[in-house]
Order: sequence, then structure tokens, then C-alpha cells
Amino acid sequence: MENFEISEDVLCLKAVKFLKNEDFALFSGGDGSIQNPYRISDGKQFSNISKKPESSYLQINDIHVSDFVKSFKGTYDGNGFLIKSLRIMHDFEEKSAMFIENYGTIKRVIVSDGYIHGAKQSAGLVIDNYGTVELCAFSGEVAGADASGLCFTNHQNALISQCLFTGRATAQYCATGICGNNNGEILNVYSSANIMGMSSGGLVYNNYSLISDSYFGGTAIGESAGIANTNSGRIKDSYSLDIIPVFSDYGATEGVEVRSDIQMKSSSGFAGLDFYVIWEINMTDGYGYPTLKNVLHQNINHEQNTNE
Repeated sequence: MENFEISEDVLCLKAVKFLKNEDFALFSGGDGSIQNPYRISDGKQFSNISKKPESSYLQINDIHVSDFVKSFKGTYDGNGFLIKSLRIMHDFEEKSAMFIENYGTIKRVIVSDGYIHGAKQSAGLVIDNYGTVELCAFSGEVAGADASGLCFTNHQNALISQCLFTGRATAQYCATGICGNNNGEILNVYSSANIMGMSSGGLVYNNYSLISDSYFGGTAIGESAGIANTNSGRIKDSYSLDIIPVFSDYGATEGVEVRSDIQMKSSSGFAGLDFYVIWEINMTDGYGYPTLKNVLHQNINHEQNTNE
């Protein structure tokens, strides 16, 4: 009998084929690169992100999600499709959100009718953001001992840009619409949500860095303020519906003002916002306040928004 040797090249080809088959089982295509991201077409595939947290992903249709990603270092592009009926309920977990830690980029994620509930820290998208969150929207309810509509802590050098939160943030202690603690930059965001806590901030609870070109157009209950409950950083060109913008101010503010319902429906009431590139007012969408051109307000489920 002859002896046959299998070359290393053949073994490598078999290994590559196995990996490709494994990826195909996990996702709906792609190779995880920036040029050819893995395709996400259902909630199970979203759960599989945890197996390859440093890769790039592209959502290719509306999906239902009931799981979370613990630590993410890649790029997730929601592609403007919906994440419907998001349900993450961790009554005994310290942190609850779609992504617990983000070191990468999360963009164009639109959550419709979401519900996040945790024992301590809860947020709609991210608990600890060390990267970038942009062009995202969350509609629904976030609840916990402390709750925030999008992000719990935006860390130093991190960015939240062109995002919105509608619905309800409910907390035993501190509740906020966009971010609990800001040490990075928050630019061009808004919330039209109902914020309920012992104390609350319409957009941010503690601001240690920069908030700019943003507004709060919802309602806040408790020891509350529209833009930030406590400011030790800088707030620029930001506006609040009917309540004081800052409760305790130890930092710098410029162009931070209260607006009435009538003023909120005119671009002249928002001198600092860019209505050429980023913002617009559409009086036919049933909302009437400024919206982001690149994150369509009417794509979001507003049934829980008490401001409408």
C-alpha cells in the first residue's frame, strides 16, 4: 500500500473552508471585514456577535432581539432597519442594555418598541461607551434603579452624535433621556421622552465635558432639569422645553435657554442648530419640533411618548 502525504497547503485550504462554513452558519453572508461586513438578518445572528466582537456587521432587514453583547470592539451598522420589540430584562444583573461595553462604532440603529429593565444600571443601547454611537434612535421604555435612554456613561474621548430617545425612562433614583454621565462629547441629540426619577436630567444627569447643539422636548419629573441635572463641563447652544436647562451649574454655558411650545416649532427658536445639514422642522409629521435629517423621526414608534 502506498503512503500518501497531505501537504500543509491542503490542510490550510480545509481550515479556511471550515471557517467560511462556520461563518455562514453564524451569519447571512460577509466575512466580517469593513469592506464586506457580516450580514445580520435575525435575532439569533445578532446574538452571535458575541462570538466575533471585533468584526464589522451590517443589518439587512428588520429583526427582533432579546439578547445583549457584553463587549463590542467592531462596527455595527443597523442600516436604517428596525430592531423591533427589543426585550432585555435582567432583574438580577448590575448592567442591562443591548451593548454593555462599546469600544467600536454603533451607527444607524433604530429600536422600535423596546423595553430594557435591569436591577441597577439600565440603558437603551450602551452602558459604557468608549467609542462612537451615531445616527441611532431608541423608542420605548428603559427602567432600573438608574436608567438612561441611550447610554449610561459616555467615557473620555467617546462620542454620541445625531441620536434621539422617545418613550419613557423610569428610575428609582436617577433618570435621563440620553446619557447618565458624560465625560466625552454629545452633539446634535434630542429627547422627547417622559423622564421619571427621584432626580432627572432631560438629556444628561452629570455633565463633565461637552454637550452641544441639542434639546430636550419632553417632560421630567423629580428634581429635574432639561439639559443636565449637574454641569461641571460645558454646554453650548442647547434648549429645554418649559423647564430650567441646568439644575446645578458649576461649569460653563453658552446659548443655553428655555423654550415654549410655540418657540420649539420654529427654527428661529434654535439659533445654534444647523438647519442646513443636520436639523429640520416638518410640520406635517405630527411632531412639529426639530428632527434630525439623517434619523427620520417618523420611523420611530411614539406610542409611549407622552409629549404627543
